[in-house]
Amino acid sequence: MQTVYIDMDDVLCQTAQHFLTILKREFGKQFTFEQLTDFDVGEACALTAEEREELYLIVHRDKELLSIPPIPGAVDVLRNGALMATRLPSLPAAHRTPMSLPCNGLRNMGCPMTAY
Repeated sequence: MQTVYIDMDDVLCQTAQHFLTILKREFGKQFTFEQLTDFDVGEACALTAEEREELYLIVHRDKELLSIPPIPGAVDVLRNGALMATRLPSLPAAHRTPMSLPCNGLRNMGCPMTAY
C-alpha cells in the first residue's frame, strides 16, 4: 500500500488564520491575514521570544490542533479519495507527536484513512 503525506498547514487546515485567533485570544494582539508577510508567525507579528514560545506551545495542544478549521473543500477531496490517502505509517506511541493528532480529526470527519 502506498503512503501519502499531505501537508496540514494551510493545505488541509486554515492554520495561519488559527494562529491569528490564538494571538488575539491569548495575547490580546490583533493582526490580519494580509499582515502575515513571513512564514514565521512570530516574526511577522513581532512577537517577543517568550510570546513566540508560548504561542507554539498553545498551538500544538491537542485541543488546538483538532479545532483548526479545514480549508473549504479539503475534507470533501479526501472523502472522495481523490488523493488516495488510505494509510499513514504506523508510529509507536513513544514516537507520536502532536502533529499526528490531526489524522484523528480528519478520520472523524469521514476521510478515508485507516491507520497511523
